[in-house]
Amino acid sequence: AVYAAGRLPPGVSVESAGFHEATGRMSPALITAVAARKGVDLTMHRSTRIDRAMIERSDLVLVMDHQNHRMLTEAFPESAAKVTYLRLFGSHDPVILDPYSMSEDDTVRVVDQICASVNAFLATLGRPPLRAGDDPLRVEGGRALPIEAR
Repeated sequence: AVYAAGRLPPGVSVESAGFHEATGRMSPALITAVAARKGVDLTMHRSTRIDRAMIERSDLVLVMDHQNHRMLTEAFPESAAKVTYLRLFGSHDPVILDPYSMSEDDTVRVVDQICASVNAFLATLGRPPLRAGDDPLRVEGGRALPIEAR
């Protein structure tokens, strides 16, 4: 969500949420460090639990993997028409694995997949990709919601 926020067109915004019970958690240090190398500052990002209000105000809900998709559509059956996989914007393989406990090399690959997928999504909106040094924290209007299982 942080990576995409600065490139969304007027009237579109993004937020991040997942299914982990604990909220307010920081991103793991390795993921924060790898994202920083891509110009994305996750130091202020905190985990949020998905809720019905988020689903209702979202036009599109992007998930990372099959578990996220299943959990989302089971918890919120009315969301099914809004849900797709983020990675399908840049690949035929829909799954982006959770980097939570991965090695540094694998985390880099996952962050690269996320960045490529977000850039492909932004291209469908007619927006340029983010580049190092861009400010990704400007958020406006409507809602697109990436979902994570953690």
